[in-house]
Order: sequence, then C-alpha cells, then structure tokens
Amino acid sequence: MKRLPDWRVRLAAAIDSIERTPLEMGTHDCALGLAAGVVEAVTGVDIGAPFKGRYSTVEGALKVLSDERATSLTDLVGRYLTAMPIGAMRLGDIAAVPDDGPFGCFLGVCNGERLVVLRADGKGTVDRRLATMAFRVGD
Repeated sequence: MKRLPDWRVRLAAAIDSIERTPLEMGTHDCALGLAAGVVEAVTGVDIGAPFKGRYSTVEGALKVLSDERATSLTDLVGRYLTAMPIGAMRLGDIAAVPDDGPFGCFLGVCNGERLVVLRADGKGTVDRRLATMAFRVGD
C-alpha cells in the first residue's frame, strides 16, 4: 500500500470531514469512519469495505470481531496495517489508545503531536503519548 501523491491534501480533507459527521456505529466510528476513512484518503485503499453494513451497534461490532476470529480491535487492524513503534508514527498513521470501553481501546490518527479521535459530537484530540500501539499507513 502506497501513499498517494496528494495524500496530505486528502488527509486534511478527511480530518475536516470528521468534524462535520456525527458518531454512528457501523458507518462513522473510530474503525470505519476514522481509521479506514483515513487509510482510504491517504492510499486509495478501502480496508473498511469488508465491514461496511455488517454492524450498527457496539454488540454488532463485537460480533464482527468474533466472526473474524480477532482477539481485539488492534488484532483486526494489524491484519490490514503493519504495526510499528509508537515513536515512529508519522502524520496520517493510525494509533490505538486504551480505554475502559467494550473494545479496550479506540483508534486515532496521528496529526503531529496529537491524535485526532472521534467524539460523540465530532472530532477531538488526545496526546499521542497515550497511544499503546501504532500502525503504518502506506509507504
């Protein structure tokens, strides 16, 4: 998977669109709306395609993980993107931040020293030092 020549412009547009789109499981959540959306913007590859339309609730998303025999959200992401050291994250790479929710983490996208994340009311940011895993988006 390669980054497109205009990936920076496409990444900026993807991040801007996050702010205008409300959180919705199965269409605009941290996996499909943020992580897969950014991967598609930066590389042109839609890694979220196999999961679109398969869930609309947290319970449904957990069932998809089970159906895919994924031990965690990061296990599933690691099947599509290469894990890398957190300190090597670059603009547009994906990170996992631990939380107490049903998935054990949420996904964000590196935007410099901050990770862009989804909130119920749109986008937010968290310090990238909170990430426990990172995944490379394109070469």
